[in-house]
Order: sequence, then C-alpha cells, then structure tokens
Amino acid sequence: MSPRIPDFLVIGAQKAGTTTLYADLRAQPAIGMSSVKEPEVLIKLPDAREATAYYERLFPDNPAHRRRGEASTHYSQRTLYAGLPERARELLGGDLRLIYLVRNPVERAISHHYHAYSRDRCDRDVDLAVRNDPAFVDNGRYAMQLAPWRDVFGPDSVMVIVFEEYVRDRAATLRAIGDFLAVPVDPSLIDAAKSFNKSEGNRVYGYLRPLLRGDLYRLWVRKAVPERLRQRVRDLVAPRAPERPPPPRPDTVDWLIERLAPDADALRQMLGRPQPIWDLEATRRKYAEPAQRAAQK
Repeated sequence: MSPRIPDFLVIGAQKAGTTTLYADLRAQPAIGMSSVKEPEVLIKLPDAREATAYYERLFPDNPAHRRRGEASTHYSQRTLYAGLPERARELLGGDLRLIYLVRNPVERAISHHYHAYSRDRCDRDVDLAVRNDPAFVDNGRYAMQLAPWRDVFGPDSVMVIVFEEYVRDRAATLRAIGDFLAVPVDPSLIDAAKSFNKSEGNRVYGYLRPLLRGDLYRLWVRKAVPERLRQRVRDLVAPRAPERPPPPRPDTVDWLIERLAPDADALRQMLGRPQPIWDLEATRRKYAEPAQRAAQK
C-alpha cells in the first residue's frame, strides 16, 4: 500500500490568501488537505521515514480523496530555507504539483508587517520594520522564490494564482485548480462570503503559540474537541490583535517599489503575461494621497 503523502503543495506566498485557499480546497470531497495547515514537514523533519510517518498522521485514509495537499507558506521563503524543491522531489516524487499564490508585493509587505507586529515580532513602525528585516521584501520577490521550484519540477507543474483575481472570483479559481489537479470540484461547497486569517480582530496567542503549534494539540486535541468549543476557550484566554498601525510613508512605498518592481516584471515574463500583473504606480498614488491630505491640514 502506498503511503499517504501529498501529491501537491500550496507553497505560499505568506499573506496572499493561502488560508482561504486551504479552506476552499478542504471543502472538496475529491481533495484531502492535511489536517493541519502549515505542517512544514519538508523543513521540520529531515529524515524521510519520519516525514512519511508524519504525513500518514496528517491525512485520513479516505478512498474518495483523489489528491492530497499540504499548504505551508515557508516553502516559498527561499532565503531562509534553501534546497526545499530538491527535498520535495526526493520525498514526494517528480510528479508533484505546486500552487503558488502571489499578491501585489507592496500590499503583501504591509500586510506581513501588521501580521508580524500583532505577534510582537517587529517594530510597530512599518517604515522602520520593512527596512530592518529583509523578509518583508524577499517574501514578495515571487519570481526569485519560484525559480528553483520551476527548475526542479518544470513550469507545467506550477500553477500561479494572483490573489486579487482569486478574491474577485473564487469559484473560477477553484475550477481552474480542479483542471490543474485533474479532479472534480464543486464551487458551491465553498463559503464564498468568508475569507480566512485576516489580521484584524484575530486572536494573538503569544505564550500559547508553542502549545497550539505542538503535535499534541494539532493532531489530537483538534480532532477530539469541536472547533466551536476550542474557539470559545481561545477567545477567553487570548487577546485580540492590536489596531493596525499608521500606513507607510510615501518614501517607504517608493523604497518598496524600487526593490520589488523588477521581480514583479520578471514574474510577468515568467508567466508570459503581456501586461503588468499589478499597477504599482496606482499603489504609489494610493499611499501618497493620504500623506498629501495630511500635509494640507
């Protein structure tokens, strides 16, 4: 009997809709998503036997599942975790399929900052934070992150989903994924009115995070305790995320665009798109206008 391991990965990007996509895919009877999102098996378990055994615990033995998938955004953080495509090929095989969500890289960096700030991982000042931690830029260099995956598995094995197009029509995106994975999908099964993992209003778990990310909770408590009860307990002990800090200054947006625009164009060329994927000049104007209004007061 073949082991229950994934035959496709959602590799990122962070703050680009992977949690919502995970929920949409998990709602499909023909697709088995790992019982834990972000298990990061390729990073955390270098021993192949341990990794395979862990995957067996993440995927139920369900004959209706024609595809199995894992979603871990650290798989597209190349500057922190090198060699993952080669590891994936060795462990999961050369027929692995890959899904990569990408978002306006400036907006992604700003959302990433709030996510990190709300968890006390960076300065509240976005202008300082994005300059001090290269991950805010590097995680939005999608062509750079994607290149080794395409080199190892080939361009036809990689599906790139543009976040802005996905949220505009999740049903159409799901149908395209069904074609890519060669499985039937039913868009009526997704909760199209709900998006997941928005930073605003989320609970911040702080000292509870190691417990909630441990195997005891993720593999056993989650299965044994209904989600409604788990959420009630979390609401009692964990505070809500802080208010979103002020937006970046126009010069910070200029700084981000200067570093991210070349990669955005490289991604456009990689995907064979004739037009830019994002209007970064519109992004520049979006953040310049509030500053101009404030200066006029």
